[in-house]
Amino acid sequence: MVTSVITFCIVIGCNVLLMISCRNNANNNNISPQNEKEIVIDRVKYIFKEVYENGIDGDSEFLSTEYMNLQKKEQEVTPEGEIGFIDYNHWLQAQDDNNPSMMVLSAEILSEAKASVKIKIKPNSFSDEQSDVELVLIYERGDWYIDDFIGIEGSEKQGLKDYISSINENK
Repeated sequence: MVTSVITFCIVIGCNVLLMISCRNNANNNNISPQNEKEIVIDRVKYIFKEVYENGIDGDSEFLSTEYMNLQKKEQEVTPEGEIGFIDYNHWLQAQDDNNPSMMVLSAEILSEAKASVKIKIKPNSFSDEQSDVELVLIYERGDWYIDDFIGIEGSEKQGLKDYISSINENK
């Protein structure tokens, strides 16, 4: 009798834990577009905090694989002594900084693995200079990574591709 009661309690307990686990998994799989937007915004804020406040190398930590490969290719094809396509810090949209800041203006989920976040970057606290930038993010390697910086001069990623192509054509 005691063994039957203990077995019954164990079975009931396991079933309750299984139901709770299934319900939590179902809730986690139902991420709404609004929640996904908040996740992307939080990721962008985290990235820029790490770059601005903690000195993390944003290029090696927070860029998409394709974008990092383009940067490597740019370095390979750029003639020795030349600067290359990007002659400024894209995290600042400037060459120099002093206590930079970033503000998210808006975010849009474009697909399951692509998002756009519009931000305002202020590279220097002593200046009113600001830049509006659109970040294109892609979901890869289990998180959101920046795949392009689109500023006043257009897409950095496309600019890198064009630069690499023009250098290769002129060889």
